Amino acid sequence: MSVVGARRLQVFVSSTYKDLKLERQAAVEAILKMGHIPAGMELFAADNRKQMETIKDWIMESDIYLLIVGGRYGSVEPDSGKSFTHLEWEFAQSESKPSFTCMLDSTYITLKQLELERQEKGRGAEVRDIEECDHFTQWKRDLLGTLVEQAKDINEIKLAVHSSIPVLERLHESELRGWVRPNPADFAGISDAMAMLTKENQRLRLELAVNDKSAQIGGLNFRQAFDEIAKDADMQPLLSCSALFVRPIAVTRNVEVSRMLQKLTVRGLLFRNSDKNRYELSENGKQFLSWLEFQRETLPETTTFSRIRRKSADFVEFSENV
Repeated sequence: MSVVGARRLQVFVSSTYKDLKLERQAAVEAILKMGHIPAGMELFAADNRKQMETIKDWIMESDIYLLIVGGRYGSVEPDSGKSFTHLEWEFAQSESKPSFTCMLDSTYITLKQLELERQEKGRGAEVRDIEECDHFTQWKRDLLGTLVEQAKDINEIKLAVHSSIPVLERLHESELRGWVRPNPADFAGISDAMAMLTKENQRLRLELAVNDKSAQIGGLNFRQAFDEIAKDADMQPLLSCSALFVRPIAVTRNVEVSRMLQKLTVRGLLFRNSDKNRYELSENGKQFLSWLEFQRETLPETTTFSRIRRKSADFVEFSENV
């Protein structure tokens, strides 16, 4: 069975359908037991495209193509005169898909045929064509030049799967993508690394903003603007209650709040949206608050923020009631 981090290959199982249900099931069980993923037309619903196009997509998405050949050639595609199963195999070969064939022994097919005839006369044709067509005869000759395992019973089908897949893994190591079950420990490391990179990216963006004259506030850099705002009791809520400025602030008749909003607007930190009758952060204002968040550990808490918080109580109360 597969383990965390082990590669699970997708194996497309191809064969005629009604006559080889048990044989396909044996192959599917063997694939699952090895920890791989079986795929085949009975395992998914065809969409509204032509059936053959859907099958081709699934063959392309699979890592390995497994063909099981019995005594029937299968349903024939009118234009080519070849069976759909034959066309599947040809497509897999044209795409150089790693493949192997499990060819059922003639004696095994005969025994199945006799058993069905015993149950009901005429049923033997379900597992063997009454007359083998030229395409089928030539196809079986072509198959002998590829990786083929003979199977005399159900168990030998499973053995064929167990022996052939490792061979293809060795021969096509660089081509087989498979599916890999992620290790949770890997996600933790990736998550930590992403968090660090995100924080560093934000820091660098803020440094660029600080050095960008167009991002300055009234001709002052962010630190100078901070000192100016900290000295002005009307604007101090921007520093201590910055989270409240993320959302728009409605125009108000409150004298102190209105004075604060007007001063911050004059300095380019806010702008008045006349259509919606509210104040919103400008781009400079957003950059300033981002800078402020990253600089809180270095800014003078005892001399600035403790005093500002006391001055901002009225604005907090006003914001909660808006």
